[in-house]
Amino acid sequence: MNLGQLEVLVAIVNSGSLSESPEVVSLTQSAVSFSLSRLEAELGVTLLERGRQGVALGGISKERFKGNPDAPQFQIPVSEILTNGA
Repeated sequence: MNLGQLEVLVAIVNSGSLSESPEVVSLTQSAVSFSLSRLEAELGVTLLERGRQGVALGGISKERFKGNPDAPQFQIPVSEILTNGA
C-alpha cells in the first residue's frame, strides 16, 4: 500500500465514479482502476462495489465511514479505515 493508492481511493470515493476520478489524480482511467484493484488485492478486501450507477462503499469501507454514504467524506484518517478494517 502506498500514498498514491490511497489518493486514488479518496478521489474515487469523493467523485463517486471511476470515470471522473482520473482527472483529480492526473492519471488515466486504466491506471486508476489498476491502482484500486492492486490496493484491494494487497488488503484482501473489496473496498468499493462497482455498478452501473458508479461506485459505492463496500463491506469494511462502509462500516468505517461516518456520515451520508451517498456523499462520502473522510471523517477519520484513511490509514485508520484500512488498518482497522483489514
